[in-house]
Amino acid sequence: MLATRQQVKDRMKLPATDTEWDAVIDTILRNVSEMLAREAGRVVDGVACLEKATVVETFSPDRGVMFLWLAARPVVSITSITEAVQGAHATATALVNLTDYYANLPRGRLIRIGRWLAGAETVKVTYVGGYVLAMPWVAATVYVAGDVVTHLGCIYECILAVSGSTAPPADATHWTPKAAWSASAWVSGAAYVAGNSVSSGGILYACILAVTGATAPAADPTHWAAIAQWAALPGDINEAAIQQSQFYFTRRLSVGQSSGGIQGASVQSYAQDDLLPGVRETMRRYSRVV
Repeated sequence: MLATRQQVKDRMKLPATDTEWDAVIDTILRNVSEMLAREAGRVVDGVACLEKATVVETFSPDRGVMFLWLAARPVVSITSITEAVQGAHATATALVNLTDYYANLPRGRLIRIGRWLAGAETVKVTYVGGYVLAMPWVAATVYVAGDVVTHLGCIYECILAVSGSTAPPADATHWTPKAAWSASAWVSGAAYVAGNSVSSGGILYACILAVTGATAPAADPTHWAAIAQWAALPGDINEAAIQQSQFYFTRRLSVGQSSGGIQGASVQSYAQDDLLPGVRETMRRYSRVV
């Protein structure tokens, strides 16, 4: 989802210990997250893809087209791209990056070396794309596998439940790095400590154990971990989700075209035109291809 339950409760000044409305807030958050994705045009085959997920997207390029734009951007990684006539992608040979195409992952743009095969559903792209909701790491907080946090300029995913004071860079048992805001080039012989980020051979690495040596990160998994470059959810999208969820919660008993009872409350299904003007404007900025 594009915001946490606690963020919405904090905005409405509901104590964390008050769980009466938790199920209602969760339902509203799921609906709002999908609506915001649709407002930004981040939809593939009817499924919202603003949040990080594996996506399969099929294109029908016109003759002479060089550029294709993926919906679930920023793109984390591309699994495969195939070209085939009459939808025969299962037996098609995958295209090769830098030989057959170039990819601008942050913008979700694919550039064919030559031209994309024209026709109906001739190009199939399987990839991972979208944002992750990453909250600042807090010592002594309970985290479970799958939780995502930010710390010292990196994104980390929890891979094993933990509650302690050891920060993610120094705790490879429970955390794995997924992105770095910036990184300088790795320098042989330089001293690095856990949490440092470097680039080497076109790949970003996070230092997981202090090291001074001449072994490049790619050949030194004891001290370095490759970073997949997940993209943190922008703050204005997070804020839009909080505002819209708060708005719907306050109107949960009075508006909407359909409802379903949860804990005695009426949870509404709202139309797309119920979006707050500021929320709509925020999401439309993310619908533009730049």
